[in-house]
Amino acid sequence: NNHGGELWGAIQARHFEVQPEMNDSSTDRVERLDLRSDVPTSWQFDEKLWKANEQGLKTDQAGASLLIAFEGSRLDVISRGGRSVADVKINGEAPSQLLSTWAATLPSRTPIDYRPGINRVKIHGQPVAETWTLTVDSASENGEEYTFSLKGSKSGDQGRGDHTEVFRSKNGIIELRPEWFALANAVKIKKKPLPVPFDLTWEVFPMVPDQVEFGADPKNPSGQTTLIQGLPSGSHQLELIPQEGDIHLEEILVFRTGETVPEEDTSE
Repeated sequence: NNHGGELWGAIQARHFEVQPEMNDSSTDRVERLDLRSDVPTSWQFDEKLWKANEQGLKTDQAGASLLIAFEGSRLDVISRGGRSVADVKINGEAPSQLLSTWAATLPSRTPIDYRPGINRVKIHGQPVAETWTLTVDSASENGEEYTFSLKGSKSGDQGRGDHTEVFRSKNGIIELRPEWFALANAVKIKKKPLPVPFDLTWEVFPMVPDQVEFGADPKNPSGQTTLIQGLPSGSHQLELIPQEGDIHLEEILVFRTGETVPEEDTSE
């Protein structure tokens, strides 16, 4: 009712007050560059192929490389005009070649509970976009002891494991540890055994593509697209290579984490 709404508003409003005595470091971690007024001098591009004006930085020339130097861990672009396709490279490599740009979805639930059967998946090496299926072949009554096999939709059979040791797929991509399995928790909560065999699945995917599309999109009215993320904070160079159409770049957003993250730890 209205009284409840007023009470809830009074409780929450205090958390939105400006606190000038508090140090807000968030503004130092996001840098917005408006290309409609200025283009950084550190960027490299052919001024005969790229035009800078009040609409931003534009080109309709395929292959007209744009090198963007930045300090951070992620870079987004805002583009609401034109329509184009462009390749992306970061520090000379395609984003898919960097382990830090890959992620895994949360594995599916067990047959007896809505919670995930595995709480964590770690990725190594050079993954590919695919679906992974872990088949639990046997499980004790309390769920603490179990055996399983693993296969990838593209990688194929990747071996067998159990509750006694750390598992690594044959191709070295997937790592699973006994403490990440939640089978025993499901049994304890639901107070019934696991009906084996059953499958747990998850997806491994790149968080950013090697090729992006720009232009007006009703599903993305802001025009904001992430070109790269998951990088260790530091100096990087992103290369944008138009393949077709015309690109209108209005703004660039650079994000900084404030700390350097080892690449091996960003894949979880």
